[in-house]
Amino acid sequence: MLEKARRDFLIMTSHLSTDSIFNFFVTAYHVMDYVKLQGKASAKAIDKFYEDEDFKMCNYICIKGKHPKKRSGLFETQYDKAAVLGEVCFDEVTLDQPESYVLIASGRRMDVIPLAQRILDKWQHFFKENGV
Repeated sequence: MLEKARRDFLIMTSHLSTDSIFNFFVTAYHVMDYVKLQGKASAKAIDKFYEDEDFKMCNYICIKGKHPKKRSGLFETQYDKAAVLGEVCFDEVTLDQPESYVLIASGRRMDVIPLAQRILDKWQHFFKENGV
């Protein structure tokens, strides 16, 4: 499942969209289901991973994406919308840059690509530390 998350990350970074973002984070979050099935990681290590702030954001995306009533406002497209909103005049946006998606959660803004990379890095570390 971690390999699928890596493939989903490559797809997401080459074709950034709400679908590719959602696919990555759902896969990355559910890696834990397979970790639990293997039985190699301790309950303490698993619980600690669930408490990680980035992994909590991963869960947040999964839940918000699955429940349409709660989905509005989950992602904001930067650059295109910013240009429409007039932020260009404040030098916050450079024209002709690619879109980027920012996660908005409890008023916090977080770029999804660095978040996704951190989650993959944390999974890699978790696997190594726990012999998964």
